[in-house]
Parts: sequence; C-alpha cells; structure tokens
Amino acid sequence: MMKRIGYMLYAMSLSVVVLAIAALFLLVENTMVTLIWDVWATRIPVRWAFSLPVAAAGTALLVCGKRRWGDIPHTTREVIGALKRGEPIDYHTAWRDLLIALIILAAGAGVGPEASLMGAVIAYSVWQCDKLRYLRAHEQDILAAPIGRRLLMLYHPTRWIQAAHDTADAPRVIRVCAANSIIVIVMFIGMTTMPRFSDAGMDTLAFWRSTWVVLPLAAYALVVAGVCALVREGIRVVSRRLDFPMTARLLAGGALVALVVTVMPVLSTSGQHQIHTIGTLSATLGAGALFALAACKLLFAQWCIECRWTGGDIFPIMFAALLHGCAVAKLVPCWQPVVVVMTVAFCTAIVLIGNAPLAGVLMALFFPVKLLPLELAVTVMAWGAMQAANAVRTAAQSKATKRRVAGARR
Repeated sequence: MMKRIGYMLYAMSLSVVVLAIAALFLLVENTMVTLIWDVWATRIPVRWAFSLPVAAAGTALLVCGKRRWGDIPHTTREVIGALKRGEPIDYHTAWRDLLIALIILAAGAGVGPEASLMGAVIAYSVWQCDKLRYLRAHEQDILAAPIGRRLLMLYHPTRWIQAAHDTADAPRVIRVCAANSIIVIVMFIGMTTMPRFSDAGMDTLAFWRSTWVVLPLAAYALVVAGVCALVREGIRVVSRRLDFPMTARLLAGGALVALVVTVMPVLSTSGQHQIHTIGTLSATLGAGALFALAACKLLFAQWCIECRWTGGDIFPIMFAALLHGCAVAKLVPCWQPVVVVMTVAFCTAIVLIGNAPLAGVLMALFFPVKLLPLELAVTVMAWGAMQAANAVRTAAQSKATKRRVAGARR
C-alpha cells in the first residue's frame, strides 16, 4: 500500500514539472504579446513603423528556425496520431516547438497557442511515463542509492529513462496525457480574460418564453457554420495543391501578418487577447461590421495555418463565433440578446471546432448559469446535426465509390 502511495506521489510530482513548463509558457506568451502589442505598439504614433519590423523579425526567426529544425511546432493532432500509431515521441526536442510557437504568437499571427502547447504537454507526458516505467523496472537500485543520487535519478530530464518497446502501455500513456491536458486547459482558461454576457433585466418567465427562438437561430447558425467549414476545407485543398516551398509560404504568411497587425489589429494574435473586447465591439459596431470581422478572423487564422505559421484555431473560432452571435442579435433586437448570442455562438463553434463537448464547455464560460439547460439542448442539437451530416456525406461517398468500381468493371 505504501509503495503504491509513493508511486502515485512520484507521478504527481512529475505532473507538477510538466504543468510548470506549461504555466511558464503561458506566462511568457501572455507577457510578450501584452508588451509588444498593448504597450510598445501604442507608444509609436505611426503603427506601421512598429508593426512591420516586428512582423519582419518574426518571419526571419521563423524561417531560420524551420529551416534548421523542420516544420514545427507539432500540433496536438500530430502528436496524438503518432502516439496511437506506436511511433516514438521525441520529447527531448519539445522545447523547440514551444520556442517556435512563441515566435509565431509574438509576431501577431492569428492562431492560438493551444495546439502547440498541448502537443508539447503530451510529449512531456510521455517523458513522465518513461520515468515512471524506469522506476518500476529499477526500483531497488533507486532505493539503494544515496538521497542525492536518488533525486537525480528520479528527476533528471534526459537520463534514467525507459521507453516503451510496444504499444501495450499506450492506454496508460493516453490517460496521463489526458489528465495533464485537462489541467493545462483549466490553467489556460484561468489566464484568459473572458467577457460574461449578462441576463440583467430578464426574469425567469420572460427567459423561458423566449426559448422558442432557439430552433430558427440554431438552424441558421448550423447552415452558416457548415458553409464556413466548406470554405475552410476548400482553402486546405487549394493549399495542398499549390506546391510552394515552405520558405515561400512563411514569407507569404509574414506579409499577411504584417498587413493585418497594421490595418486591422483587432484581428491579430490568437483571439484570447482580444476576446475581452467583444462587448465594446458589439456596442460600437453595426451588424455588417461584426459579420465582416468574424469572417476575416476565420480566414486570417486559416491562412496563417496554411502558410506554416502553425497554431491552434480554437480561440480564433470562439472569437469569431461570439462576434457572429452579436451580429445576429443586432438584426433581431426584439429577441432576448443573450439567448440569440448563445445559440448562434454555440452552433458556430461546435461545427467549426468539430468537438461538441469541448466547444460546449468552453462557450458556456461566457454565459450565465441560468442558460445551462438551454446550452445543453443546443449542444445536443448541434451534435445531432453534425452526426446526420457526416452520415449523409459517408453514404454519398460510399455510393460514389461503388459507381466508380462498377464503371471500372464494365
């Protein structure tokens, strides 16, 4: 029993190391972006005189880094895919991913830090499992060592590690990765200033009487989000067909970042640094401007990704989804604004993120607890619509494949 408790305490201490790295990354990223774009940029009377050199320096560093280390940072999907396939995870070089991610984010790219950060957290979680595996295999040697050497063996970052030689430990590794990732997400959310949409002045009876608007709003938002998803997929297809070298893509991305941070700074960086301004934007801009900002934010994030300015799209999608909801609320002022924004934002985010539980939990942070039953209903509705659309798409693809096979046989 005591041995098991000691093993759990050691595992928790390694998790603290992994989480400390993640917290340091978030702190440095937040500080850099705030200093560069909220402090120093405001002291220069002519914005382009500051933003262009910053974007140029970021592009130069990014080109040098990717030429030397390859197409990094690795995203969450890439690392998880390699883990499920039983491929080795090189956690010794995960610091490079974090460094390149900091350059991308500090330069003003419209992508989020979550994909690169979670990829590194998963890599370091694999390191944690390898350290635990070494402890199990060499427990007597570690216990027999003097206290100083014992601590060195337990916490040395590159030595006294035993990697898995098969995929039998994959479920355990994935559980450790999931536990660390959940804590990092909580930390990430805690460090982000999120606006709260108010339901002031709306009594309970008025609230439940206004819930009938959810169905037409959800239908509208699902269609619009589906169109946005198709456009995004079209951009990916075109990008894959354009066989440009990575350096050319990076330079094109740098030019785009320089343009956006100069002309439309509200769309620059990942979105979590501007998400607190949504209330101000909604109060000062019309519906058309809000629609345009939401669309431009999605396009900017996607083009950054296609130009190898790698990052996540969750926070850009959340930012755009909330702007979309505010725009629709302005078009129907007679409906309860908080219900309109919630419904449209939820459906938009769920479709574009592609993960109903994750999108639902993240979007729920912006709205009053009173809306929780309605949020659950909208999440289930959007998830069901996605499942139905996927089933129809799969059936159509299967039918098309059968026709091609039949035609080839003839």
